[in-house]
Amino acid sequence: MVMVLLLIVLAVLVLIFLPLIILLLSQVKVEISFTYKGHHPNLLIKVVLWRIIKFRRNIPLIELNPDTMTINILEKDDYFGSQKEKNKSFKFEDIQQQWKLMNGVIKTTKDVIPHIKRALKAVQLHQLSWHTLVGVNRADHTAILTGVLYSLKGGVASMAMNYLTPIGTPIYSIQPHYTNSTYQTELECILSFKLGQIMRELLSIARQYGKLKKVGIK
Repeated sequence: MVMVLLLIVLAVLVLIFLPLIILLLSQVKVEISFTYKGHHPNLLIKVVLWRIIKFRRNIPLIELNPDTMTINILEKDDYFGSQKEKNKSFKFEDIQQQWKLMNGVIKTTKDVIPHIKRALKAVQLHQLSWHTLVGVNRADHTAILTGVLYSLKGGVASMAMNYLTPIGTPIYSIQPHYTNSTYQTELECILSFKLGQIMRELLSIARQYGKLKKVGIK
């Protein structure tokens, strides 16, 4: 009788913890696409787990309201076929406060830096492609702007290669347009990570962030 009860308890524990273990060992794939054409930015984020669970967030509108100094965002979510649409507004004061808190975590807690590095290294970079068409009214200014943007993209690609775990090589280009003033850009990025590995590092960062948020940062 005791043996039967032990087997039942063991079976229950396996049923409870096995899905959790499988979940933590699972790989999450994140696809990010950003386009800017004709003064219309569009950001699409797609998260895939086990090739079955899919979450898609489309942000077709990102605009600045100069009267209220807020950033207005339209979000369209698609999860398990259920679609939701939300309008959000962010004040610059809110963004500054969150940035101040994060800086406080990094500056006042040296232990958080290794966690950030390990969290980034746990992310695999499968694809990074960034192509831009740019032009202003003067050809010489277009040439200068092209060089600046090319250097900027090179710096971003270098940081991605150094801080993440690269699987592929970033591809980027700048195409100058000398006759018209224009700006178009397309960014494609594919990342993946083990859920349990990234969660361990992020929880450590979140604990430090929570502590500073409680006491405030002067």
